[in-house]
Amino acid sequence: MRLRGKRAVVTGGTSGLGQAIATMFGDEGASFVSASRSCEVLETPPAADAPLVFDQVEACDEESVRAFMGRVNDRWGRLDILVTSAGMMFDGQVEHLAPAEMQAMFATNVMGTLLTVQAALPLMRAGRGGVIIIMSSAITGAATVGTGGYRATIAAVEAISETLAVEVASHGIRVNSLAAGFTTRGLSLPLIENADLWARYESYIALRRAAELREIASNAVFLASDDAKYVVGHVLRVDGGFRWP
Repeated sequence: MRLRGKRAVVTGGTSGLGQAIATMFGDEGASFVSASRSCEVLETPPAADAPLVFDQVEACDEESVRAFMGRVNDRWGRLDILVTSAGMMFDGQVEHLAPAEMQAMFATNVMGTLLTVQAALPLMRAGRGGVIIIMSSAITGAATVGTGGYRATIAAVEAISETLAVEVASHGIRVNSLAAGFTTRGLSLPLIENADLWARYESYIALRRAAELREIASNAVFLASDDAKYVVGHVLRVDGGFRWP
């Protein structure tokens, strides 16, 4: 087990890709806290003996995030792995994108990432190191209609990740991003359910299919493990060969 004895936090970890990552961390021996805005409703119920705790946090609220990390500290006294997977997306051409929608995406995707990382770093320093995985999206590499607002937030998140990586490496903290391609569940589902539009997007993927969640989550395990101990400041794109023509 590559993560035996590790203590992990996964935000956005009660549904979709976040839950898949948290579940695979547990399979690899980690104990973890899976957190989201609504921890009461889980997309997939965990096994009865799963080494986990569910907690509630509003990622874009500084007080909520600090209180949450305080509970993590009370429980473990350290943090080995953080995955920031809380995110949201509104479709809309730039000309028609509502300011409230843009503000909501920046609050959750960018400020939520920033606040969570800031609150987690003291716990990692207390344990003399750790791993931070900031979830991103492979769509940042393709200027597609209706994704301008979301792509702007993901570009900001990747910039935070790459810069943070060089700022904290001397503390034994590795920071990387995992840019996920289209998946069979989660934020990609509305696109996949639009048969005509998905046929177009699917043709741009070398493997001609969306990823199963575990195919993305396994790469989070890699980045969190000692197998990636020399990987720092990298954006790992797991997209099945997605290329916009």
